[in-house]
Amino acid sequence: ALLPSLPCGAQALPPQVQTIFARADSGFYCGEAVEAYEEQGVQFIISARKTSRLLEELKAAVWKRSPRTDADGQCEFRYQPEGWEKGYRFLALRYEKQHPPREADEPEQYQLFDTPEYSYRVFVTNMKDAIDRLVWFYNQRAGAENLIKEANNDAGLAAHPSGRWMMNCNHFQLALLAYNLN
Repeated sequence: ALLPSLPCGAQALPPQVQTIFARADSGFYCGEAVEAYEEQGVQFIISARKTSRLLEELKAAVWKRSPRTDADGQCEFRYQPEGWEKGYRFLALRYEKQHPPREADEPEQYQLFDTPEYSYRVFVTNMKDAIDRLVWFYNQRAGAENLIKEANNDAGLAAHPSGRWMMNCNHFQLALLAYNLN
């Protein structure tokens, strides 16, 4: 994903790149990131933080069955978060909660901005695709992040033992060989 904080932005890419896609977790859910993506012409989908105002929108939304996702329901709506320049397309998936059995005298514990009957996944996007395709695209980010984490932590690729390029290339090759043999 292209990070909104990069000063060079899309200009740093080769001219044959036609479209830039970004998928980001809720750490990038802010008006500044969305505006930066749009400014650079990036097609984006970002996981939204569930505020009390957004939860009210979710409760009022028109929900439909979601046969092509793992969710019990799906919806989409236009929404303008507080402080944002304009409204955007929001997508949401809804899951019925399965409450674990509890003792009769044990009080029920709720989370902040939680609803007792459903849990939600919410995204903001400027893409036009169907909800199931956009959720699939977003879900692909987890695989890349796991590979990077595995390479850094398990294969020892976070270390660059030398200031010389060829030495680091050799280290990289040996670390991958050792990881694959392991």
